[in-house]
Amino acid sequence: MPLHHYLQILRKRWVTVVVVTFLCVLAAGIVSALTPATYAAHATSFVSLTDAGGASTSIAQSSQFAQSRVESYPEVVHSPKVLQPVIDDLGLDMTVQELNRKVTAVNPTNTVNLQVTATDHDPKLAAEIANGVADNMALVIPELEKPANGQDTPVKVTVTVPANTPHYPVSPRKTLNLVLGFVVGLALGVVGALIREATDTTVRSGAELYDLTGLSTLGSVRYDSSFRTQPLVAMQPHGFGVEDFRTIRTTLQFVNVDAPPRQIVVSSAIASEGKSFTAVNLAITMAQADLTVCLVEADLRRPRAVGYLGLDGSLGLSDVVAGHYALDDALVEWNRGQLTVLPAGTTPPDPGQLLGSNAMEEVFAELRSRFDRVIIDAPPLLPVSDAVVLGGISDGVIVVARYRHVRREQFVMAVENLRAANATVLGTILTQVPSKLHQARYGDDYDYAHPTGQGQATTDDVRNPPATPRTPAAPAAPSGQAEAVVEGSAQAGAASAAAVQTSSSAMVHPPLKRSPGSNRLRQSGGSSRTKRQGQ
Repeated sequence: MPLHHYLQILRKRWVTVVVVTFLCVLAAGIVSALTPATYAAHATSFVSLTDAGGASTSIAQSSQFAQSRVESYPEVVHSPKVLQPVIDDLGLDMTVQELNRKVTAVNPTNTVNLQVTATDHDPKLAAEIANGVADNMALVIPELEKPANGQDTPVKVTVTVPANTPHYPVSPRKTLNLVLGFVVGLALGVVGALIREATDTTVRSGAELYDLTGLSTLGSVRYDSSFRTQPLVAMQPHGFGVEDFRTIRTTLQFVNVDAPPRQIVVSSAIASEGKSFTAVNLAITMAQADLTVCLVEADLRRPRAVGYLGLDGSLGLSDVVAGHYALDDALVEWNRGQLTVLPAGTTPPDPGQLLGSNAMEEVFAELRSRFDRVIIDAPPLLPVSDAVVLGGISDGVIVVARYRHVRREQFVMAVENLRAANATVLGTILTQVPSKLHQARYGDDYDYAHPTGQGQATTDDVRNPPATPRTPAAPAAPSGQAEAVVEGSAQAGAASAAAVQTSSSAMVHPPLKRSPGSNRLRQSGGSSRTKRQGQ
């Protein structure tokens, strides 16, 4: 893998690297804070020969003899003859073995010196132990070198540098521990980030969707935190969201130039992918291009689309298919007739059987004859087969995938289910794509998507001039979190729809006109049934 791929992984997984590094530094700091301070005191002794070796002994020979013998003297520090007197003199509450672990002795290279080191949590006691051990070694070593014939010992040990009370601890070394914690944490964080990337099977790009299924990506919808409270992205005059949906609308026009899809199912592999969010905004975007559009909420199990629009969905598709109401009675006009909505209606006991009935095909055939485009919000593909059934009676299916949410195998299985039913798959849409990721790939286009100059046109710049003025509306909720956030709360959609109606009061009301295939007049403020339900 090239180096820049690793850098991209670290940039994407920077949270893992930072968290692991922080935890390691924090652990090093806690250990350093909880570890008692240890002080070390040093005492130095000099080893020399006395005249007991004989007057004929040369200085060179004496020096050579002292160096050869002094190499074995550090081991004497562990002798009970050296340590026990120290315990007795200082009144230490410890055994010889315990004191033995506190003292060491070394012979610096090419010298006749002995350096005794004593450690303790009490700096004063450490100095006293070091001096006591050095003094006892000065007595024990000459005694060990005393000849057997009774002559005087030829070795003399003199304490030249007594130990002083240390002022700074030798451990813990807090700065070093923090640096080591940072280095170790950074290394572990990088390794963890690479492992997470290698084991992450979620979908992360349109190119990945193409590699998995061979389906072209119709577009991607970038994430914006404002989508939480403003789910109607397509009603914004400008911004990332509206531009993304305009791109998707334009791409759909080139899917089949000779016979463009008119009845489109929008679904996803699993729940919380943003399919309802996508279906609603795609329908609004198409309606802005002077097309007559009907949004059908065919998710009879968990209807969410009407929540975005602030409509009542108690009467709708299921009631029409069951024969309880006529189609005209269930259709609801939204935003002064800009969009026609067919809510889900009463939840049936077996939605799958209802969607696969002949009556359902007749309803969709009637909608096809009335409207230029019919956008169908269908249930997820893997939990239930409803979307597969709808795909068989429509012109095609758009499969929505949420960035880093749906797994690759789930997405592939969903597409295979559609193909097994001979349903046409028009393409894929990736939702909740981070804006930073999109910006890194295509450059900073924020100024183009968010014009700030005076006199900027706020209408859809790719549509033909409308015969009647369109009504602007409030902004909308995040694509990937559309299902997860707004699905659990219809209040955000209702608030956005109310904002649409409020903002439209300053516009010129469009004249009354007839709905396609209907004898009823379009009312500029919505249907009379909607008005009564809102009162």
